[in-house]
Amino acid sequence: VALNTSHEIDMIKFGDSVPGMHGPLDGTAKVVRHGAYMFHYYFKLVPMVYKDLKGNWIHTHEYSVSQSSRNALVRGHELTGLPGIFLIYDFNPFLVVREERAMPFVRFLTQVCAIIGGAFSVASMLEMLLMHARSQFMSEIARLLTK
Repeated sequence: VALNTSHEIDMIKFGDSVPGMHGPLDGTAKVVRHGAYMFHYYFKLVPMVYKDLKGNWIHTHEYSVSQSSRNALVRGHELTGLPGIFLIYDFNPFLVVREERAMPFVRFLTQVCAIIGGAFSVASMLEMLLMHARSQFMSEIARLLTK
């Protein structure tokens, strides 16, 4: 028995597309070189409502996935299972609401100032450390020269 269950998943989605949302299996490929494999994909679907900046609502689903695979051809040419690709779904009763919001300019300005302040703090600590190391080094050299 030779059944090649190699496969490639370009995209899996459950509902309309949401900007910036990609599925965990997008671009996945499984290649079977020998044997007859069973692939199980266990999906946990969560309903989601997405609101964009224009106020448009998109109803879709997010999902997480776990997967397992095994060779069903183990004893000579005898099958111990059914080779194939199996998708198992579980729906979550909770609803996720995501809302896109514009960042106020004041918040953006505050974050930029925090980054600049942090960079100055790190630079001043580094300068203090180097100056301390330099003074220790110079005092050690002076001590050795006076001997």
